[in-house]
Amino acid sequence: MDRDYWRSEPTKRLVEEARSKGCELCIALGERLEEADDELETGKSEREDHDIELDREIGRLHEKLEELELMLGQREDRIEDLEAQLKGTK
Repeated sequence: MDRDYWRSEPTKRLVEEARSKGCELCIALGERLEEADDELETGKSEREDHDIELDREIGRLHEKLEELELMLGQREDRIEDLEAQLKGTK
């Protein structure tokens, strides 16, 4: 098997092969690769959790924005009513 073959294999397979070979270098590289793969998976999981929390916060902010827009509209209506009363048109 040549290098191109091994490049196409998944990380899990490379780790298994490295550990099963008798070469100390292969074993050490397999361990290092496994640690790096674990760190990537942990980072990915943490990122997904963070993204979920950001989506929730964005949803809360959209709700607050809608609430504030409604309040602004009500206040603008009230201002128009008060201006009309001052002009004596209402």
